[in-house]
Amino acid sequence: MKKILPTALLASLLLLSNCSDNNNSNQTSSPLNSVTVERGPILGAIVLDAEGQQAIQEDNTSASYVFLTPPVYPISAFGGYIDVNRNGIIDSGEVKNTIVLEAEDGPVLTLLTSMLRVDKNATSFYLDDLGLNSNLTPGEDINVSALSDSVYQYLIQNNIANVEDINISNMEQLRERIQARIYEYSQNELNATEQEKILILELEMETLDDDEAEEANEKIKGQEHAAEVISNLDHLDDEQKAHIIEMILKNSDKHEKVESEDKVKSKDDDDDDSDDDSDDDSDDDDSDDDDSDDDDDDSDDDSDDDDNQTTDINSTNL
Repeated sequence: MKKILPTALLASLLLLSNCSDNNNSNQTSSPLNSVTVERGPILGAIVLDAEGQQAIQEDNTSASYVFLTPPVYPISAFGGYIDVNRNGIIDSGEVKNTIVLEAEDGPVLTLLTSMLRVDKNATSFYLDDLGLNSNLTPGEDINVSALSDSVYQYLIQNNIANVEDINISNMEQLRERIQARIYEYSQNELNATEQEKILILELEMETLDDDEAEEANEKIKGQEHAAEVISNLDHLDDEQKAHIIEMILKNSDKHEKVESEDKVKSKDDDDDDSDDDSDDDSDDDDSDDDDSDDDDDDSDDDSDDDDNQTTDINSTNL
């Protein structure tokens, strides 16, 4: 279902637009700030900076999230769905994201940036010895993909959601796994998408079915719509943009709540109709029982009449 801005929000947009044109005609707004969130690409995630500012998904093809004002690091991302086949939409076979991605700087949030934030003593190992670039995503660099797959496998197998919860004594073993997988990936010609599909199968991850995928796509449409609105607010200053996005998020939450309540109400109505039908069937059964009783009574009466007639005949014969 397409989400439409309410009249009040449209009015606010027009009002702020007029105020901005009249009072800030010479003011240049700050450029939008975006980060990319990728395990594989993660769509529909919640992305927050250190002060709680929430980024909005820019579109449904790149896992890029936009902050209205410059974000305060570190940035964290959680929730959403991993776009395993990287086609820009949530299909059946995709996976819910259950891990947290973090970054202390830079334009991407990956498991490499998460490891650099936690495993600080090994920064030179990742960046110098392995030659990894923390500004690249797994889809852009096969070595970053190898690290991402190694760390993700470790997190899932040990039921850990955040890299910071990995026991420090296990870090050395994990680094060895990373190094081995980088070598493994260098010996074949599979890309990051193909490697990730293999990993999901190996881990026996629970994947979305068609209905769950459709529901997931509906959830992220609100963020895409918000980003579309934001792209047309260049004439507003940062404070005004922040006000607009806050209204959009609130409206999106209310919309989803109403949809959920409607579904519950619809289910209750269906249950009520089912109960009514059951009552009607019960009434029909009672009616049938009454008719049966009447028939039995009539049968008894007829039997009595026959007995009387027999008695009369016998008397006559006597």
